[in-house]
This record gives sequence, C-alpha cells and structure tokens, in this order.
Amino acid sequence: MNKNYFFSTSLLLWTFATSLVYASNDNIIQIDRKNGEVHKEFIKLIEDQVAQLQDRSGRIALVGGSGIRNCTASLYISKQTTFVSLNINSLGYVDEFYIDHPSETFKTILFQNRITKNGSTAINVDHKDGGYTVKLENKTLVIQSRKQTSKSPACRFPFSRASYFNDESE
Repeated sequence: MNKNYFFSTSLLLWTFATSLVYASNDNIIQIDRKNGEVHKEFIKLIEDQVAQLQDRSGRIALVGGSGIRNCTASLYISKQTTFVSLNINSLGYVDEFYIDHPSETFKTILFQNRITKNGSTAINVDHKDGGYTVKLENKTLVIQSRKQTSKSPACRFPFSRASYFNDESE
C-alpha cells in the first residue's frame, strides 16, 4: 500500500474524528480584527458587572485564587477599552494588558476567538509575544495570561467578592 495514501487517509480520519469531538463540545467564533471588537465581546461577557459602574466605566477590583495561590486583579473599564492588571504575589507574577486598545495594531495578533463550551464563554487572544484568556464560568471570572517567557496559573475570581469603584482609570 502506498505510504502517502495511508498517511493522507489517516490524517483525514483523525481530522474528521477530532472535528466531531470539538464540534460537539465547543463553539469557536473568530472575533473580527477591528479595533474595539474584542472589547465589545468582553463587555458582553461581564455585562452584569459593568452595569454596576456609574456611566459604565471605572475599576472592578477582584480577589481570588488559583489552587493555594492568592490572586488579585483590577479591571479598568472605559467606553473604548479595558486594562487588566493581574497579580499573583506568591509567584512574583505581574502582568498588565489591554483588552483591545483602541490604537492597537493587529500585526502581532495571531488569533482572537470567543469560545463557548459547557455553559462557559471565553475570550482567547494570542499574539506573537504572549496573550490571554478571560473566561466566565457562572459568576466567576477566570483570567490566565501568557508572556514570552512565562504563563500565569488560571486565577478564579468570584464576582461575589468584587469591589466597584466609579471614575477610576488606569
């Protein structure tokens, strides 16, 4: 039997089987590569929390954890963007990033998707030097960021522990 035929057939079967698994569990939608689109998706994701801020802008302070590690995060929300500051003290890990800065260039963006799976929704953005995933599971926000040299653990932030501050910006 021809090796190329065997390889092609195996690859085709594997791709088909994999797509069936993912199709049944995940709904992956590519977010347009236009300024503001990821921010719109993020605001839709946490609509109930943004509604608690006067004029829908300010800071949401989050306290949570990842296993035995404590995590803190601040979401500085404006009409155009959200700035995220993630801190895991016990690891000395700090990361700050914009969720879709209005003047961001898309040259370094590899992909940006909204993924719905088993009742949770995530926004995943990957670029050449890192990226982030922000996921809503029930009333808990899960944030994980990636830098070129490191990756944070997935920090879980229950919104029941959130504090809201109007008129604060980054």
